Amino acid sequence: MRALLKLLTVSLLFLGLIVATPAPAGAMTLGTHFIVGAGLAHALADNEWEAFALGLASHMLLDAIPHDDRAVETPVITALLATLFAYQLLHQGEANWRLIAAGGVAGMFPDAEHALKHAGVSKRSYYPSHSGMIRQPRAEMGTALAIELGISFLAMEISF
Repeated sequence: MRALLKLLTVSLLFLGLIVATPAPAGAMTLGTHFIVGAGLAHALADNEWEAFALGLASHMLLDAIPHDDRAVETPVITALLATLFAYQLLHQGEANWRLIAAGGVAGMFPDAEHALKHAGVSKRSYYPSHSGMIRQPRAEMGTALAIELGISFLAMEISF
């Protein structure tokens, strides 16, 4: 019961963050960033620093894939997938929640820039795929949803 309450709390916070933080058109969703960062950390990291580095690196790689989240459904679907994925990983006997959390949070972390800009705290972006240093290709909404779901399911499959 306690694990279910934790999962529900994390899910509500995650969904709240997605709803409260308007992403610019073309942004990969937080759910996909979490899934890939957590999945890579779970599969490859030996410690929290490696997990965090994998999450950050995965963010840049994902931003280089054609995407667009203007459809409301995309962030909600990927947030639900991320919640279910974290739940599954955490209920595996050998799963390390610290690695999963570090990779997942680091995968989403660069998008905090969008919230800071939206709130007027920051005027420019620094992360390479947000500042224009690395191009973010765009895709039509239906294609983008298929790409994000495909990436998410691939990361989940690799992690198990």
